[in-house]
Amino acid sequence: VEELRQLRQLRHALHAHPHIAGDELDTCERVREFVEAHCSPDSIHDRLGGTGIAFCFVGKANGTRNSWRTVVLRADLDALPIPEALGTNVPYASTVPGVSHKCGHDGHTTIMCGVALYLAKHRPKPGTRGGSGVGQQCLRYPPPPPPPPPPPP
Repeated sequence: VEELRQLRQLRHALHAHPHIAGDELDTCERVREFVEAHCSPDSIHDRLGGTGIAFCFVGKANGTRNSWRTVVLRADLDALPIPEALGTNVPYASTVPGVSHKCGHDGHTTIMCGVALYLAKHRPKPGTRGGSGVGQQCLRYPPPPPPPPPPPP
């Protein structure tokens, strides 16, 4: 529930402060701050295409880091030069005159951050022919509960 609240706050902040393509450095920084604070990626690659950002989560095999099992996340950050249709009816309406998220990138970016939250807790694992890799794990969100602890000796 707390993670959903944090994601909702992020999406509202992104929606309220849109930036058109090539001017998304503030958006990039806001997303970086969220992911660094909540997700602990193994690496961050910014300034992609000038204003983009990507987050890498290195998988684990048998409890050790395995660099060839890596998930990279990125999302489009830009808004469009179109006035906000919400007006001032909602507290997260665009604060930038003539610019708004009509393309849904604020939502896409928030979804990416939600995936990052998941990967922070459930690192990518090696895939198998039986389908137990990260793709299958993401389809089973929330993950199954952990096994019960062993009985005391």
